[in-house]
Amino acid sequence: MITQYEMLYALPQGIFCMDQNYKILFWNKLIEFWTDIPSAEAENKDARDLFPDLKKKFYTLMIHQLFEVGSTVVFSYQLHKNLFRFQEDSKNILCIQSQVVRSHSPENPNNLIAVFSLQDISGLITQIQQYKEVKDQVLELLEKMKKTEEELRITNDELQKAASTDPLTGLKNRRSMTEVLDAEKRRHSRYGAIFSVLIADIDDFKKFNDTYGHACGDFILKYLGEIFHRIVRPTDSVCRWGGEEFLFLLPETDVNEAGKMGERIRNEVAAEVFNFEGYKHKVTMTFGVSCIEHETSVTRIIGNSDEALYYGKNHGKNRVVLYPELIDKT
Repeated sequence: MITQYEMLYALPQGIFCMDQNYKILFWNKLIEFWTDIPSAEAENKDARDLFPDLKKKFYTLMIHQLFEVGSTVVFSYQLHKNLFRFQEDSKNILCIQSQVVRSHSPENPNNLIAVFSLQDISGLITQIQQYKEVKDQVLELLEKMKKTEEELRITNDELQKAASTDPLTGLKNRRSMTEVLDAEKRRHSRYGAIFSVLIADIDDFKKFNDTYGHACGDFILKYLGEIFHRIVRPTDSVCRWGGEEFLFLLPETDVNEAGKMGERIRNEVAAEVFNFEGYKHKVTMTFGVSCIEHETSVTRIIGNSDEALYYGKNHGKNRVVLYPELIDKT
């Protein structure tokens, strides 16, 4: 694969790149010819040693501004004759005009580099079209580099989303929800903010898989994900906790308010008709609810919600059970 640097090597324009410490990162063929310094010898050297005028305060400030702001810098031959001095022959010195742009390193997009584009304008009339073509090539290359950086960002976002999402329901997965629960617990420990956890289980889910096949079960799980997305508040989180179990995290919500949310979800699910391949199915769910108010760990509150859930499963199903009420009954 041809790298961005390799694409610049043979351009009919002097190109060299340096980092913010003035270390030469790239030195193309024409610069080799003008300076009689091979790229292998020039790379990793301090650009100020090769072009001493860069040590002057004016150029130091201009390069600093380039890296800070990103504005393109142009050094005309008329005003900066001694910045880049290349001998054409024993009598003539090339007339060099340079343009410097800020870009991102091809090896590491997080690192900024300065790309110097040097043009011999000694024969400006005959070279003006060539200059435009080269400039377009450089701009096209920079655009490709920018596009590559954006593609990498998008790919990274997609990978992060895939790593935290249940592929069937589109809800958070268990690993992602565990991170959210731990963060909410830290907030509770620091500020005393309460939160409640609902654990919900589909009643008699096995019969859907056994009677109509796993495709039917998957359809129900996916449909439930859409219902939950529609119902929960923006501040709430919901995940597929495992199999046909779902976990809801409700910040700033006590157990009674969480119970009301559980009833709302339960009623919404029970009212839905799940149409799958010509069959109409009714689905119910049982919920266990507990609150962090008097608990000391995430594991404990999840255990309390589980205990309330299983009580509901063993006492009629299709209901919401609050853990404090369960304690009163026992």
